[in-house]
This record gives sequence, C-alpha cells and structure tokens, in this order.
Amino acid sequence: MNRITRRIGNTDIIEFVDGKGFANLSHEETVRMLFKTLADCEDKLEKRGTTLSAYFSLEDWLYTGNGKDKPTEIQAAMVWGALWVVSKHGDVDWDTMRNMFGEFMSKKMNFR
Repeated sequence: MNRITRRIGNTDIIEFVDGKGFANLSHEETVRMLFKTLADCEDKLEKRGTTLSAYFSLEDWLYTGNGKDKPTEIQAAMVWGALWVVSKHGDVDWDTMRNMFGEFMSKKMNFR
C-alpha cells in the first residue's frame, strides 16, 4: 500500500499538537494534525489486511485445516467465490483471478 504520509524510523515526521483547541491552531499545526490523522488511518487499514490476505487464509485452511476434508467441488466453489470477492474489491483483475484459481486446482489435483 502506498502511504500518503512518510515515516522516519519509528517516529512520525508529523507531530500532533496537544493541548490546543481547533480554533487556536495555526495553519501549519492544522496541516500537521491532518497528516497525523491520515497516518493513523493508514496504520489501521494496514493492520486490517486486504482481501488477498483473507483469500490466502482461506487457501491455507483448505490445504491444512478442516477444509481439506471437504470435497474438491466444494473447495473449488469456495475458492472461486473468494476470488470473485477479491476481484470485485479491485485487488486482482479477471486474468489474475483465473490464474489463481487454476493454480489452486492444479495443486489440488497434484498436477505440480
């Protein structure tokens, strides 16, 4: 994910101004607060993960978890449904979606 804000080491470039009301902030302090808020939002989004990480969690579960006992048809439907969501979310395009499904099915059928 491309970040709007930049960081140096573990510290923010932008420092939050404490102890002042919004009306008393200078333009520079308002901009700093804006970027601090954006950085916090980006942190939350990065921690949440993406639809692709959710898809790979499903794939792992189908390989190693209780999902491995499900019939291949059910697994294929689950993977295709998850890929459809990932595609509609905009994380992969149609060709990538088909390739990922083909790779999953190749592994399930021991073609690799």
